[in-house]
Amino acid sequence: MRKAIFLMLLAQFSFSIMDLMVKIVVKKIGILETVFFRGLFTMAIILLFMYFKNISIYGKNRKLLVLRGILGLLGLLCYVFGINYLKLANAVLLNRSSPIFVVIFSGILLKEKITKKQLVALIMAFIGVINIIKPELKIDLIAGFVGLLSALFSGIAYILVKKLSYYNSPFTIVFYFTLVTTTITGPLLPINFVSPTINVVLLLFIVGISSALAQILMTYSYKEGDAGKVSIVSYTSVLFSALWGYLFFKEIQDIRSIIGGILIIISCIILSSKNKEKEGKNIETGNNFRHP
Repeated sequence: MRKAIFLMLLAQFSFSIMDLMVKIVVKKIGILETVFFRGLFTMAIILLFMYFKNISIYGKNRKLLVLRGILGLLGLLCYVFGINYLKLANAVLLNRSSPIFVVIFSGILLKEKITKKQLVALIMAFIGVINIIKPELKIDLIAGFVGLLSALFSGIAYILVKKLSYYNSPFTIVFYFTLVTTTITGPLLPINFVSPTINVVLLLFIVGISSALAQILMTYSYKEGDAGKVSIVSYTSVLFSALWGYLFFKEIQDIRSIIGGILIIISCIILSSKNKEKEGKNIETGNNFRHP
């Protein structure tokens, strides 16, 4: 179990490095270009890993794989938008609130019953989100809601991954996500293309490496340990992001954001624990499209 926790900590550290690099890069080349190159570099590294592990890139139920990729792209665009305008930790936290939407849409689409415990957790999460966004008529409000949309698309994507992961490798699912991302955003780049400098290309390469490495580490973490317990460690990415936000951008969290963050994390742990008991380890390894 210690090995699983250590691997998850490394994975979340890698995720946080990816988010930090994205926040730096997006201000230089824009959202669309950042998303495209992130997908391109990540896909290259994932393909290399799949080649040496002899994992098929074709997959089963390709229409559903593509749909999952489209939802992932929408979520990623919203997420990068949030990173660009919000404090880094807040953008990460809003994206990590996807278990809220997993439970809601599971009730709507899969007719799964929402328990009293889950209902209380949903209310806690709503209060937490309000404290993070702090509804006021300013750009932070728009960015906050767009950031929350990334969790909504993520939640729907998780439900699709629940089905796909029964007969596809998590890396095949991730490959399709990066393929859809680059295929859709690539033709749109000429609209407002900014030629990246060597430094930006280097940062984008780090984004790809950290994204792929984090996904691989997370996969092996869930294989080594109990999914429910290990998943709690995954929220350390928020702490890492808060640290990077302070060190690199002088971002300081106010008391409302701290309280809101605690409420969201607690509620998401409650909401996701039941799903992980039912779904097992195999599903969680492929369902985090923010970190494919």
